[in-house]
Amino acid sequence: MAKLLENKVMCRQKRLAFTILEILVALSMLVLVLGAVYGSYKAVTESTARCKPRSILEQQARLFLQRLTQQIRCCYAGRSNGSVESSLKRLTEKEVLRQENPSLFVGKDASSGETFLRFVTSAATPGGKHRLGGLAIVSYRLDESGTTLLCSVRRYLDRLENDNDGYDWHPVFGNVETIVLEYFDGEQWLEEWDSNERKCLPQAVSISLVLETEDTGP
Repeated sequence: MAKLLENKVMCRQKRLAFTILEILVALSMLVLVLGAVYGSYKAVTESTARCKPRSILEQQARLFLQRLTQQIRCCYAGRSNGSVESSLKRLTEKEVLRQENPSLFVGKDASSGETFLRFVTSAATPGGKHRLGGLAIVSYRLDESGTTLLCSVRRYLDRLENDNDGYDWHPVFGNVETIVLEYFDGEQWLEEWDSNERKCLPQAVSISLVLETEDTGP
């Protein structure tokens, strides 16, 4: 009887243990699960690393277009004839030339080192130490390499000649591949605009902006 009980205990102990084959199968399944988890984690990490630079570029472009849209919508179109005649009596000849001769809105092809967009607006963002109130001149150009967009903001009654050296330029963003602006006169889109020649502001402005880096592409 005692021998029979001993055999039952030994059988029960054998059933509670694992064989080498079972352990190998369990380890193999564990390795497969960990490999799948690590592969997913690595893929997500690499995707995030690739998307982050592109996301930064898109955010920069989006903020710039929003700011430029607001500035252009608040462009200054000049005084009416009556107000100009009454104002001329209180201004010296030098001040009149500063206000009336330069174009209030000038847009042309974006070439490196030259101002391609300049307008007078009431929605200028301060570009220096001092806050600007009222009307301001906003100018945009590309640097000499053609890859960095620069902006200048100055008071409207200051000198208006296209003097790049006299402007306080600050960078907006880099990695510019192309930037193209077109101006709508009510019938067709034009590549250039001069408010002195057209006697008015454009009815709409089209902006095509492409940013590109080696990591993100265009």
